[in-house]
Amino acid sequence: MPKTLRVEVRRKLMKDRILYSKKFVLILFMIPALFLLYLNLFKNSYGCFNGYDLGIYGQAILKLSSFSDLNPFVSIRGIEIFNDHFDPVIFIPAILLNLFGGGVNLLIIFEWFMFLSFLPLLLKMTNSSKQFLYLGALYFLSVGVVGALLYPIHASYWSIPIWALLAKSIVKNELKSVLLYSILLCFFKESYPFAILGLSIGFGLIRNLRYCLSVGVVALAFLFFIFVLRPIIFGPVYGHGEELVRNLLNNHVQFILSLVLDLNYKDFVKNWLPPFIIGLIGILNNATRRNAILLLFLTLPILGIQFLANKFAHQYSFMWSVVWITFFALSYKELDVGAKRKSLILIAFLIGGVKFYELGFRFLAFNKSNKCSISQARERDISEARRLTKSYSKRILATGGMSVALLDKEINIYQFCSHGDIEPEYEMLVLEKNRFGEIYPLNHKTLEDLLTKCKNFGKVKYESQGLLILEGEFSNSRCLGYREGECSQYINQN
Repeated sequence: MPKTLRVEVRRKLMKDRILYSKKFVLILFMIPALFLLYLNLFKNSYGCFNGYDLGIYGQAILKLSSFSDLNPFVSIRGIEIFNDHFDPVIFIPAILLNLFGGGVNLLIIFEWFMFLSFLPLLLKMTNSSKQFLYLGALYFLSVGVVGALLYPIHASYWSIPIWALLAKSIVKNELKSVLLYSILLCFFKESYPFAILGLSIGFGLIRNLRYCLSVGVVALAFLFFIFVLRPIIFGPVYGHGEELVRNLLNNHVQFILSLVLDLNYKDFVKNWLPPFIIGLIGILNNATRRNAILLLFLTLPILGIQFLANKFAHQYSFMWSVVWITFFALSYKELDVGAKRKSLILIAFLIGGVKFYELGFRFLAFNKSNKCSISQARERDISEARRLTKSYSKRILATGGMSVALLDKEINIYQFCSHGDIEPEYEMLVLEKNRFGEIYPLNHKTLEDLLTKCKNFGKVKYESQGLLILEGEFSNSRCLGYREGECSQYINQN
């Protein structure tokens, strides 16, 4: 056999061996992945999630699946879905629901597949099973990625593969792919065009005018639609950032000072800092500085929005992890990160990420939760609540866990503290009792007051240790006790 042929055969065998071992690692990752899926489905079966955001998107997509109304009213939120957030990607799971049914469980499974979609992309971007195992471990320990998955569901979360492919296209310097994924990303959340605008500025700073103008046009076109055309097409929209901008412009010194003093540094350090260690290493490295700066400009607007809102919770930071892990995979050789630094990065991810698996295990094994009861009594409560509310044509006001458990496209379930106008009167109350259900956004004192006061204005349809269902006439002036648009006393602070 000629020497060149022997070398080629040896190289092919080595490549096949690496691919085989990487596939083994991929199968290994299915263990924690299936654990996370089972945990979400199990919790949902006992009504252990509140209406934000599972109820909001669950109700919207259930209604959308019939395609009789392309901008359905979401009673849990108190507003039409596209007047709240602009995320037309929700039509995809709506089509799946129309074809296969399955309700909220199908949406949880769909989101899980979006979470899982990063793994085959990562597999292709890595050169060895060891590298794939290390970077995959960072992904499964990312507070943003895993935390958001266990706090279902968010349309923005489904953009995981798009963020990864966009980051890859930037690193590989592929203009057509950058444009394609920039456009696709803007269909997941109305704030994402700001990220694309940031990327355009980044290209401008490195004097790549062709990329700067091409990407900038995409960002500005979407921003024009969202802030100018959307209110014309859909009517008044809920301005998530209007109050922040108004406060910043009217009294910027006081606003910035209070922001610095009240900033949630703990969540920022825990949820956002570990992935950026990778970015910082990339910026300090001459060989990877250009790409790291571009990715920083891509992600910085999202961090800036969260900074102004002082919200650094895990569900907002998943894209930050996806982008920097993708960068690490594609720049692994150039970064040449030593064993000590790799260990430090892994520990930084491990500190925040391992708690989700610990809490999940304790929940499944020992029912260790102060928010939801896993018992036959809880199953009976949910079953009875569904029986009493089935095809109910009047307004139903429910606490968080029941607002999700009772989701049905034929009935309107309301939840406390929606963004729209508060209904003047409700005909049925479904109230979970303290420690037996997910009562967010109520606090325990407010719930106890409601349970006591509202009994005087309705008939008890069902009562158990964990649930009270009343039918009658319930209004703010009678027992609900809050004025329209004022929900501060209901926020769960304990």
